Amino acid sequence: YGASAMGGVINIITKKIPVENFATQIYSGFGTFKTFDEHFSNGGKIGNFGYLISSGLQDSHGYRDNSQFNSKNLDGKIEYNFNENNVVGLNTGYYISKQGAPGSLTYSDIDDRQVTAKNYFDLNWKSHFEDIADMSVRLYQNYERLSFLENSADTSGYSIDGDRSVHATKSRGLDIQLSKDLTEYYQLIGGFNYV
Repeated sequence: YGASAMGGVINIITKKIPVENFATQIYSGFGTFKTFDEHFSNGGKIGNFGYLISSGLQDSHGYRDNSQFNSKNLDGKIEYNFNENNVVGLNTGYYISKQGAPGSLTYSDIDDRQVTAKNYFDLNWKSHFEDIADMSVRLYQNYERLSFLENSADTSGYSIDGDRSVHATKSRGLDIQLSKDLTEYYQLIGGFNYV
């Protein structure tokens, strides 16, 4: 949200830490074009401390020359409940993908590659003040680097024989939000956002 959100807002809600005990999820999928989709997550609560670790792998040969895709991600979340009204948390993660860039069907290009790398962290505090308001504070950093490798003879995307163009974006920010329930249906929300 804010001045740069003219086209709308994407709200990403990450998985929550299990409320009690431990939970593990394993997912494996296979599809056409030798496509694999693997995911693993494990989380739990130990007293006032909670954690969640998840990872994933996707790989596909693609439906045409130079349309292969490979991605890996690792995410972690920890929380500590000082009491029922104060929670501090840390979220962090890393993602990398390598894929072919085959060009259009009429102008096929079988030696271009694209590599995307992302990492993020955010430190947050959520507090509930009885009969006054709820408050959340979040300090974060997001980093994304997109490399386009042209005329690369190496299909792995690691080394480069040709031209490379790189676009990198790093954003840091602070969000502070106060909210107050006015009635059962209405809530007053105000805040501060610095990016």
